[in-house]
Amino acid sequence: MSKLLVMQSGGPTAVINSTLAGIIKIGADAVKSGAIDGVLGALNGIDGVISSRYTDLLQSTCNGNIDMLYSLSCTPAMALGSCRRPLPSDLNDPLYDTIIKSLVEADVKYTVIIGGNDSMDTVMKLSAAAYARSAALYFNGAVKTVDNDLNCTYFSPGYGSAAKYIGISMLEIIRDAEIYNVKSLTVVEVMGREAGWLGAAAALPHAFGNTAPHLVYLPERTFSFDGFVADVKREFETHNNVIAVVCEGIKTADGKYAAEGNMSGAVDAFGHAYLSGIGKVLENFAQKTISCKARSIELNVLQRSAAHAMSETDRSCAWRVGEDAALKTLECVGGLTAVIGSINPCVIKMADISEVANYIRCVPDDYINESGNMVTNSAIDYILPLIQGEVGVKYCNGLPKHFSLTV
Repeated sequence: MSKLLVMQSGGPTAVINSTLAGIIKIGADAVKSGAIDGVLGALNGIDGVISSRYTDLLQSTCNGNIDMLYSLSCTPAMALGSCRRPLPSDLNDPLYDTIIKSLVEADVKYTVIIGGNDSMDTVMKLSAAAYARSAALYFNGAVKTVDNDLNCTYFSPGYGSAAKYIGISMLEIIRDAEIYNVKSLTVVEVMGREAGWLGAAAALPHAFGNTAPHLVYLPERTFSFDGFVADVKREFETHNNVIAVVCEGIKTADGKYAAEGNMSGAVDAFGHAYLSGIGKVLENFAQKTISCKARSIELNVLQRSAAHAMSETDRSCAWRVGEDAALKTLECVGGLTAVIGSINPCVIKMADISEVANYIRCVPDDYINESGNMVTNSAIDYILPLIQGEVGVKYCNGLPKHFSLTV
């Protein structure tokens, strides 16, 4: 007999545990039918496999109790923990032998990795390494990322909830900013390294008659400090309280991050620079060049962990992604990843991992206005269906009750 293994990797989302719950549900059914004899979780992603740190997911969820799984699906972040470890490009590297040995010793035959671009690269490399060694191991992916920048999927699970949180936050910021009858600028910094999907979500209040935010800057367009000043001054002609949204990854014409002077210079394991600070940079810049009251707000990790603002559409699609990824893997098919083909109804399809790994899907041109400082109605029309529905989050002593796996 053999076991099904699940890993979570990369950055968290509000619904990544919903995908995990969907996988556990299919695994529990497979155990009951006698197809496999266990469902394991690797602690801290591939690091857990390398060090043989596994947990019994059926024991933790009372054999896939549906109420427990629903509670898990409403809990943000990553119940199994995560890591950011790039695997070697050389498939002959002995690390692959260590990984395969660990899986074989744990009786793992089937593996699903929930993650984004870098995690799909891990799926691709593990599938190739197993094939090269004629190992009967099957690796598939289940997509997730708040950045919504994955290829071959209608949207990435995690984005809908992040977009909903950003839209709610923007409405509240708008209400706060408009109370004083003085000229003021509020700069809201959101995540978005290469793709500006989260920045686009900040314009959702437009769908409900709000004129703010007045400016939105995405990484897909070159940023100009002089252009920013001109844009803000023009908006001040008709609005006392100007709100500008900026993605952390915007770059100037020389290809440098606009916030480069305010960055630490540190990078993660995949060589990605740690980005932050453009909001504060623009706040200080505006005070000097426009001589107006200015403040900046950085939404930071709240964008990816705000389960109290979870989208039910996002949660349910994330669950379905996990179910279909597990089902396909148990068919002894590998080298694929479960993606969303459409919503309303949610349709899951399997994409070849090579078509997803290491690709970045940017915001299309027709979603950005000609001036490069706002998104179009087409962008809002795309995002709105993804934020629909509220999740029945349970509360205890006034705070949301989260589910914790026993590990």
